[in-house]
Amino acid sequence: MADQIAQLIRLRTWELDEKRRDLSAILAEIAGYRQKLSDLEDELSQEQKVAAAAPVVAGFNYGAYAEEVINRRRRIKEDIIEAEGRADLANEEVSECFRELKKAERTMEIRDQRETERLARLDQAEMDELARNMHRHSDN
Repeated sequence: MADQIAQLIRLRTWELDEKRRDLSAILAEIAGYRQKLSDLEDELSQEQKVAAAAPVVAGFNYGAYAEEVINRRRRIKEDIIEAEGRADLANEEVSECFRELKKAERTMEIRDQRETERLARLDQAEMDELARNMHRHSDN
């Protein structure tokens, strides 16, 4: 049984590590989207400066560019929302795996404690028997 519990703990640890890696990948994805959004805002700021410097030339192209920036910003924000939803689910899975691992570890602790107590009782019974035998021999 101890081997089964140890195997279960290894399995739960492996599952937890996998879930944590998955969550980490999603969080990295979200960070990437946020960086894209920041880069887009920087790009927009630069384009606005260029457009302000030459309003006649930039006026024809800036409207289409601004519309494209709005669409790109919307898509990136949608991607962030979708990834955050996946991150929430992955976080729940990590929590569940962690709880399952702790249950298995607690089961192992209880089993080990009971085994230690059983061995202590056996040792005590042997000592008691030895003491009784010694006492009987000393009486004779």
